[in-house]
Amino acid sequence: MPNSKANLPDKPYIASPKKPPVPLATSVPLVMKSDKQFQKMQFKKRLKRAYDRFMGSSFAHKSLLAVAALTISVGDMMAASKGAAGFTKATTEISSYQTPVSNLMKAIAAVIALVGAFNVYFKMCASVMVA
Repeated sequence: MPNSKANLPDKPYIASPKKPPVPLATSVPLVMKSDKQFQKMQFKKRLKRAYDRFMGSSFAHKSLLAVAALTISVGDMMAASKGAAGFTKATTEISSYQTPVSNLMKAIAAVIALVGAFNVYFKMCASVMVA
């Protein structure tokens, strides 16, 4: 039997990973997009570039600040104009709750007074009276 070690290479054999197939060099892409889709993509790219350019400018920052200030001031003015009417409406609504709330408070006070009275009564009965 011949020596089997003599036929082995010095380094162990490692299989090389499979390489992806090389596509053919053609001028036509394999998957063609329709003309509308292509125009839509180009339009989106142009729009995004214009948006990025605008948002990077100082004019955009100033205009956004002005819009925010205008929104806040208009909101405050509108709230101030309805202030008196709001107070009278709130007053009438709160006064309509006066009777039910009053009755509820009286019931709660009665329960607390009864619990306190029973506590005092039981403590008096349990204590030793010295005369």
